[in-house]
Amino acid sequence: MVNRLQWGLLRAFYRLACRQAIRPRSVLLLPSHAPGVDNNLTGLTEPLTALGWSVRNLAATRPATAISAETRSAPTKWQRLRQPARTATQISADIATSAPTKRPSPWPPSPAVTADQKAPCPWPETISRRSRRQAPWPLMTTARALWLMARSAVTVIDDHLPMLNPINPRAGSRLIQAWHGLGAFKRVGYTRPTDQGGPARSSGAHQHYTAALVSGSTVRQAYAASFGLPVERVQALGAPRTDRLFNRSARAADQASVWSRWPDLRGRRIITIAPTFRGRGRRGAHYPSAWLNLEVLATALSPNDRLILHQHPFIGPWPTQRQALPEQVIDLTGKIDPNALLAVTNLLVTDYSSIIFDFALLIRAELSERSESAIRWTTDTTNGTAANGRQTAGDAGRGGQETVGPATRGSGGESGDDNLGGETGRVDLGVDRRHVDQRGDREAPSAQVIPPRSLVLYQPDADSYLANRGFYRPMAAYAFGPQVTDLPALIEAIRHPSPPDQTVLEDLWAGDLNACDGLSTGRLIALITGSQPS
Repeated sequence: MVNRLQWGLLRAFYRLACRQAIRPRSVLLLPSHAPGVDNNLTGLTEPLTALGWSVRNLAATRPATAISAETRSAPTKWQRLRQPARTATQISADIATSAPTKRPSPWPPSPAVTADQKAPCPWPETISRRSRRQAPWPLMTTARALWLMARSAVTVIDDHLPMLNPINPRAGSRLIQAWHGLGAFKRVGYTRPTDQGGPARSSGAHQHYTAALVSGSTVRQAYAASFGLPVERVQALGAPRTDRLFNRSARAADQASVWSRWPDLRGRRIITIAPTFRGRGRRGAHYPSAWLNLEVLATALSPNDRLILHQHPFIGPWPTQRQALPEQVIDLTGKIDPNALLAVTNLLVTDYSSIIFDFALLIRAELSERSESAIRWTTDTTNGTAANGRQTAGDAGRGGQETVGPATRGSGGESGDDNLGGETGRVDLGVDRRHVDQRGDREAPSAQVIPPRSLVLYQPDADSYLANRGFYRPMAAYAFGPQVTDLPALIEAIRHPSPPDQTVLEDLWAGDLNACDGLSTGRLIALITGSQPS
């Protein structure tokens, strides 16, 4: 009943706004994340403005923050109501023993939370209390978005926005979905069970898009079923946010930015843990922290390793539970764009996140810029990579990465260095130079260090996730790295990383990702401006 009433009010307000005339050559951008997070709509404002279009950009959400230790230990309102009333003598004793500048609490302190205990709160510990009370789109923001949408010729979104479910775009306007995810991985939309967060057919979700963008031609049918659209409306134009991965200068700038903000990461072997969330959606998003015992992981790292945590934007920073993170562990959730973090990542640990497709594109972009027809993947079990794998004339005996710049182009050293003790595997992944030729960015202002790339899929809930959420294809079709289900196996995979699976990577490049080539932004702009049929 509430949803029907809300939908009726939204529909009535939109019809009221439609009494105004559509402004010609106007675009409304509704990104799913805050401006600090890169998305498919980030790079559209300047080129559209240069073409004479009026652009309005509304940020949909603010990134959630995890509960602090103080907030987590404080009793909830329900817990306070159930506690017995304290006497005046007890309160006076607290006042006498407390510091003069500290206001005493009339409630008894909560017991200390140990590492093997759950936080005393009724929802997952990684979810912000504030995000529980606030809707992703506040009322005034929703009203403003609908008003601008009614007056805009084109509206572009990059995620499912429930407030648009009852809205059918007026005649003469278009609603374009530039979907944020790459490939056809875990099921979304109508292909996802309704009891696991999938929308009901009667909700109207996704059904009003005039066009939807996907990352490859082979996933059009899957997204047509997910969105409830004719397959003709689903176009393989790529993902604009991936264009940066194909820009060598941008990748070098990302590396320099990371190293300047966190100098301790330079010269280290970077292990990035970036899992997706569990739950039905934003409001119930969480990740069980018990699956990752950071203390055990830290003891298994070599002195040259650094472990970076990067949680899904729905969750927020890693909960510390009154204990500081180990020295070699850094939580960069919400502090850095994921693709910028991938530029310095040696080993990516994830589960069912579509970040594996970004990682696959990064590997493809780096290979396409090499004149050689092969790449050497170096793994080191003792000290990681030497100087972050950067090879110079004086490091001829070290295996690993190359410095790709306007003047220097190494060839990778031989294995067997006494100090590194690494082993080198040679994987011929082919070379495709047409992206470099089309973009014309071969002259980078600064050298880019290309680290060896490896992937590990850590899936403790593999069976339940498959049964509840499901995938479009078997998991083996996406896994170009080993799959592990427990912490000891994860530690072994971190200590002895494997080179990417060549066959799986080539299948992804030729299928799910064949429209991502560094030119997706231009194709989306052509679709918006009408130079490409919608």
